[in-house]
Order: sequence, then C-alpha cells, then structure tokens
Amino acid sequence: MIPSNHKDLMMRHLLSTFSALAILSVAGTSLAEAPGRVIRSAESLTYKQLLAQGGEPMKYPQACCSLLYSPGTPKSEYHFELQDAYFVRVKVDAVKLAPALFRMSCQNRGFFNPTTECSPEELKSKVDEALKVNYSGSLYGKYRATWVAKQNGQTLPNTDKWGGQNIYSFNRNNGVDEIVVGPIKGLPTSIGLSGVDEVSVTPAAKSK
Repeated sequence: MIPSNHKDLMMRHLLSTFSALAILSVAGTSLAEAPGRVIRSAESLTYKQLLAQGGEPMKYPQACCSLLYSPGTPKSEYHFELQDAYFVRVKVDAVKLAPALFRMSCQNRGFFNPTTECSPEELKSKVDEALKVNYSGSLYGKYRATWVAKQNGQTLPNTDKWGGQNIYSFNRNNGVDEIVVGPIKGLPTSIGLSGVDEVSVTPAAKSK
C-alpha cells in the first residue's frame, strides 16, 4: 500500500509535468512567425481597363461569367455579365508567402506535443521547389493560398471551388507574383489571401 504522502508527491509531479507540456504547447503556437505584409499592392479594374493596360483578352468572352454553383442551379442565380465584372491586379511577395504557406505542411511527428511543423531543411526544400516555377498552382489554389474578395467587409461570392476567386493571369519575376484575380461579381474594396494577409483595393485611374 502506497503512503498518502507518497501519493500526494506523485500527483504533484504528474500535474507539474502536464502543466509544463501545456505551457510549451502554447508557447510553440504563440512564437510562430507572422509572414508580415505579403500583398504589396491591389488595384481594381473593369475588363475594358484591363485590356487598355495590355491585359490578355478572353478567348471566349461570350461565355463569361459564372459564380461557383451546384448542378441544377438556375443560370439566373450564378451567371453575371462581363460588363458588370471586376478584376484585381495584385503584386505578391512570393518569397514571404511561401514559408508561411508551407511551415506547417510536413509529416506529423511527436507524441506529447505532435506537430506538422517542418524542419528548416524541409521548409527550404518546399519553398525552393515552389518558387522555381512560373506556375500559379505552386502557391495558390487547391491545398494552397485562397483568394478572398470583400466589399465593405462582406465576402463577395466565390468563383472557384479551390481558390476562392479565379486567377485570370499570372507571372512570377524575381520572387514577385503579378496576378490578375477575376472576374469578380461586385467591386472589391479589399482582397486577401485567407489567413495570411488582406489589403485595401485601389480603383484604377480612369483613362482620359
């Protein structure tokens, strides 16, 4: 039979151990590095303004535009006209975005405090692999960053199942992604990458 004073000591030891593990778990979360501002600029345009700035014309403009919808949904509930659509030209610091995106994407490990946080070597490998290609899917879309457009704080309807809003065009140059997001139903006042960054959208200057 274990004396009562020994039982008390054992309980205190267990409680102190679990308390220490809990503190370490919270500290690990709170010390996670924030990526900072990754979206450098955002400018809204109509389709005519996009073309006037040298944007690539749509192959089938007559087929534009649709919200994300389920089979059987009446066309009147998801279709909107190109003349009523907006696009947002954004510049993204891909070098900042990539580590934030992949930091917690490695194989789960650990027993008392399991984590999917990558080691420095694993993270560098994932980041290098993503940045070496000129391809939007390396950082945006399915299992990647999602575009969220808002109008005065209200989220505008999505147009893409995986990416929130569609990417119309994409180009990566020296670690900076220039992306045109759209077509969007409604004029966005802000645009963001879900859980990463959000910025105000500046309307494009009207051509004289």
